[in-house]
Amino acid sequence: MNASFSTVMIDDYFKTAKEDEIRKLREEKQHKYLVGEGTDDMDLNPDLAHELDFPTEENTEELDALSESVGSWSDVFEAGEPDPENHEYFAAFALWHVGDVINDLLFDYDYKTHKYVAKDKLNGKIKEDSYTYRNAAEDAIIAMHAVCESELMRDTERLKEDHRKILAEVKAHTSLTVQKEIDAKWEVQRLEEDRRKSEQAREKARLSHRERDEMRALVVGEWEKNPTQFRSAERAGNYYVDWLHEEHKKEYQPRTVIGWIRQHAKEKNIRLR
Repeated sequence: MNASFSTVMIDDYFKTAKEDEIRKLREEKQHKYLVGEGTDDMDLNPDLAHELDFPTEENTEELDALSESVGSWSDVFEAGEPDPENHEYFAAFALWHVGDVINDLLFDYDYKTHKYVAKDKLNGKIKEDSYTYRNAAEDAIIAMHAVCESELMRDTERLKEDHRKILAEVKAHTSLTVQKEIDAKWEVQRLEEDRRKSEQAREKARLSHRERDEMRALVVGEWEKNPTQFRSAERAGNYYVDWLHEEHKKEYQPRTVIGWIRQHAKEKNIRLR
């Protein structure tokens, strides 16, 4: 399995989640959240999409998206090719981010050519800064979490297999009471695993939302100083995407920043194109 295949699964997860949300809104006749004519051309209303509750790149970690995707792709592999074990998807995801660590340390993005080039070719020598090391560290942490998830899933799969073998032996040689005790122990382990995952998900969401709220406040605060500087929310959004990157070393999609500005303008009764 190619290391990048896990990212294909993640992209497909978000795409499917959006399509499901559009279909649900159409069935519920929530037309204010939709734009476009005809079933095939419908999309979410960018001015109201922030009010909806479904998984997106902005509110869901890639690792969580991959966890939700595992088990749904077995039919894409060719006949005769063994399906990957569930934990192997996370190992591939970890390798992908290890590659990102190498890219962060050895390459820079050249805005003139719009390509990644070796740092010694771009700058005359390899020069590291805190931004470079932070990006590399973030990718390394993501890779580490993926490895941990892979190991946990591998151990869980092995534990389930051991449980199935033990259960078969129990059914053949012991009473129903012993079988129920083993099932109860397995249930305790499963509940503990679910609790741990739930706590991790809540903590990730809390940290992600706090940083996003801080960046949103910075952007709308700067924009509100001179709201007529830009003729449209799109132009303002594109400008502040670059501003966040240059001033705060933060990366956001243009559609996200545009949505912040549109929502703030609406709250302040400021007309935008």
